[in-house]
Amino acid sequence: MYLRGFAAVVFAATALAGSARATILTFDTDTRQPFSSLIMDQAYGDRVTALTMGKFQYGIGLGDGLTPNVTVAYSGGTPGAILTRWNADYGDLVNVLTNDDDGDTVLRILFTADEGYTVKLFGFDLAGWNHSDYTLPGLTVTSGDAVLYAAEGVHVEGANGHSTFDFGLGLSGRTLAIDIDLTGLGFDSDNIGIDNIRFGQSPPGVLIDQPPSTVPEPAAWATMLLGFLTIGAAARRRRTTWASRFREAGPAWASRV
Repeated sequence: MYLRGFAAVVFAATALAGSARATILTFDTDTRQPFSSLIMDQAYGDRVTALTMGKFQYGIGLGDGLTPNVTVAYSGGTPGAILTRWNADYGDLVNVLTNDDDGDTVLRILFTADEGYTVKLFGFDLAGWNHSDYTLPGLTVTSGDAVLYAAEGVHVEGANGHSTFDFGLGLSGRTLAIDIDLTGLGFDSDNIGIDNIRFGQSPPGVLIDQPPSTVPEPAAWATMLLGFLTIGAAARRRRTTWASRFREAGPAWASRV
């Protein structure tokens, strides 16, 4: 019983630690123009080592790692497609990436890790412009020729917030490509925005200092649980030992009481 509990705690601790490491692309591509719509800067997301890098800003979770060994590229379905950072009106999202080339058929985000590293994609958000819902023909995440995730008839919220795509412990590969199929949207192809792309790398990247938290981190929870299991196992062994001695002593022990 205790061994099974121990294994479960170790597995949970490993899972929590593995899911933690993520840079978040918030598409705050120019802190000097936070409320403007801008042509997408292709350098945004490359080799992130701090939450603020020049005019770029990123998001990150408490105690998570950054991604100095990963680069990011943004493209459409045609050469020279116009990609923009739009600041508002895509559901409840602020600052999204869109393909502003009306009639284009795809919006692609490509992650490439350095040799000896892999990139891990944990999730992202999509929303429709003008607070409207849309249905996409398809959405895929691939690594080279391998399809890691695929969906058809994808509903994208806009009227009531946004749609979140969560890949748990992450989709991994030396390269990863998010392809949003815009086929059939015509002049509305720029009405789909992506935001809060959460990705990491393995081996882990740079760790940053964070303010102390009153809530224990996953590793701390795991340590405490392991301690409780150890104490419980020791107490159980003591009870078993005393019960055995009592049975062996029998009436002689009772006569001394």
